Amino acid sequence: MENPGQTAFEFGAFRFDPAERVLYRGPERVPMSPKVADTLFVLLTHHGRVVEKGELMQLVWPDTFVEEGGLTRNISALRKALGDGAEGSRYIETIPKRGYRFVAPIKEALSEPEMGSSTGSLDAPQPPARRPHVAAMTLAAAVLLLVGAAYLGWFMWTRGHPSPRVSSVAVLPLKNISGDASQDYFAEGMTEVMATELSKTGLRVIAPASVRRLPPGTPLGDIGRRLDVEAVIQGTVLQSGGRVRINAQLIDIRTGQMLWADSYQDDLRDVLSLQAEVADAIARKATTAVAVSGKPGPSRMQPVVPDAYQAYLRGRFFWNKRSEPALRKAVEYFDEAITKDGTYAPAYAGLADSWALLASNSYDAVPPREAMPRAKAAALRAVELDGGLAEAHTSLAYVRMAYDWDLPGADREFQQAIRCNPGYATAHHWRAHCYLAGGRIDAAFAEMRQALKLDPLSLPVNVGVGWCSYFARRYDEAITQYRKTLELEPDFALAHQTLGMALVEKHDYRDAIAEFQRAVTLSGGAPSAIASLGYACAVAGSKADAEAQLARLVELSQRRYVPAIYMALVYLGLRDGQRFSSWLSKAREERSEYLIYYRFDPNFDAVRTDPLFRPGPGA
Repeated sequence: MENPGQTAFEFGAFRFDPAERVLYRGPERVPMSPKVADTLFVLLTHHGRVVEKGELMQLVWPDTFVEEGGLTRNISALRKALGDGAEGSRYIETIPKRGYRFVAPIKEALSEPEMGSSTGSLDAPQPPARRPHVAAMTLAAAVLLLVGAAYLGWFMWTRGHPSPRVSSVAVLPLKNISGDASQDYFAEGMTEVMATELSKTGLRVIAPASVRRLPPGTPLGDIGRRLDVEAVIQGTVLQSGGRVRINAQLIDIRTGQMLWADSYQDDLRDVLSLQAEVADAIARKATTAVAVSGKPGPSRMQPVVPDAYQAYLRGRFFWNKRSEPALRKAVEYFDEAITKDGTYAPAYAGLADSWALLASNSYDAVPPREAMPRAKAAALRAVELDGGLAEAHTSLAYVRMAYDWDLPGADREFQQAIRCNPGYATAHHWRAHCYLAGGRIDAAFAEMRQALKLDPLSLPVNVGVGWCSYFARRYDEAITQYRKTLELEPDFALAHQTLGMALVEKHDYRDAIAEFQRAVTLSGGAPSAIASLGYACAVAGSKADAEAQLARLVELSQRRYVPAIYMALVYLGLRDGQRFSSWLSKAREERSEYLIYYRFDPNFDAVRTDPLFRPGPGA
C-alpha cells in the first residue's frame, strides 16, 4: 500500500525512515533506542520551529511521567548518533529554558512531488513542475490526506507490530503558531474541518465542542477516559502569505505509540475542491482501521473564494461561542462569506443556524416571525447548492420543526442529514427534540444518547438527556442528570433552570425556586428563567411573588423581545384560565418554538386535566 505522503527525511549524510523509525548514514544503519528515534521523528516533523520541552516529552512519552533529565539524556544520545557537538550544533539547536529545534536543511523524499518547499518556508518558490492533481490539491484535501496518511501509516506499522484497531478519535485543537492571536479562528476552523471529514469515514469522532471543554494540557490518558476514545490527533497550523502549513500527529492513547506524523503546506485558494472525494478514497484504503460500508455519496465540493472561506471560518468561530452577541457577529460573517461567494453552501447553513438559534427558546433574542423566514431561506439555499451537506439538512430540519411545526418533514431532513454524516452530533441532538415534540420518548432517548456519545462534554446535550427523562415523567432520573451536568459546569444557567422544572414536578418548591433564582442571576435575567421563577412561585402559593415576576417580564418587554408563552406560563401557575388562554393565542401567532412540546410537556399537564383551562393548540 503506497503512502501518499513522505517516505523518508534526508539531511546531511543521513536518511531517516519514519515508518520503521530507522536512521541510516549512507548504507549503514545507525543504532538508537526507540525513544531516541521518536525524539528525532518529532523534531523532524516540526523542523524549523521550537518544540517546547513539555510538548516534546508529551509526544515521546504520552502516558508516562518523565523528568526533564530523561529528555536531556535522549537529546544527548541523539546528538551522539548524529555526530552533533564536536563541530557545533549542525542539526539540533538548544533554545535555553524552552526546548529544541531541528535546524539543518531537510530533503523530504516523497512517493510523489512535494506540495511545498523542502525547507518548510511558506514563502519559498515552488518546484517548476507538479503533477496536475497535486497542483490542484487544496488545503482541505491536504487536511484529509493528513488524516488518511495517519491511518495508512498505522496500517503499515501494524503489519510488523500487531495492535488493536483504532475506531474512535478526538481531534485536539490545532495550535496557532503564527504568533498572531487574531488567527485563532483559523486554527479552530481547520480543527473543525479535520473532525468533520474524519467523521465521514466510519470512525467515531468526538465533536470539537467537547474537546474544547478539556483544560489545556490534559494528559492523554485522561482525554481517553473522559472522551472514550482510542487515539488523538494533535498538531499545529500556520497561515502566511496566502499559504497554509499544517503539522499533525496521530497517537494511540492505549499504547502511547505515535502512529504517524507529517507536515503539509499548500495555497489557500480552491480550499474545498476534492475534499469529499479524498476522504472517501482514504476511508476505503484504510479498511483495516475503519469499516466502510453503505457510505453515502460525497457532498458536492467546489472551489471557494479564499476571502469567503476566511469569513466563513470567522462565522463558525463566533457561532461556537453560543451567546447572543456572538451569534449576531456570526450572522455578519456568514453574510460576508455569501457576498464574496454566493455559491458556498456551508455559509448558508451557518447563516440558517445563527438565525434559528437567535429565535429559539434558548436565546429569545429575535421574534420567530422575523428570524425564522431568514433561517429557512438560507437553509433551502444551502440544500439546493449541496444536497450532500449534513449541516444544510440539519439547519432545514430545525426550521421545519421549530417554526413550521412540521414534525414529519423535519424528521425526513434529519434522516437525510444523518445519512450524509452519521457522526454529526447536532443532527442527533436536534432530532431527539423532534421526537420529544411528537411524544416518541424512547426514540428521543436513543438519539440523545447517540449525540452524547459523539459530544460527551456538551452542556446542551447533557441537559437534553435530562430533558428526555423529564418528558418521561422520571423526575428523579432527570434531577440526577441535571446535577451531573452541573458538575461539568456549575454556572450553566439552563441546567439550573431545567433542574428547577423537575423539582417543581416533585413539589419541592423551595429548592425549585432557589434553582430558578440562580438561573435568573447566571443568565443575566433571561425571560425564560424569570417566567419559570414566576410559575414556581405561583404553584407554591406565593401569588405576590409570582405577580412580581410578571411585572418584571412586562418591564423587560419594553427593552427586548419577551415571548408571549412566558406570560402564559406564569398565568398557568396562577390558575388564571382567561389570561393564560389569551397569552397562549399570542404565542401561537408568534410561532413560538415552545408550542411544539405543548402536547407532552409536563408543565402543561394541568391544561389537559383541569376544566378551568380552555384547550390550547394541539391539546
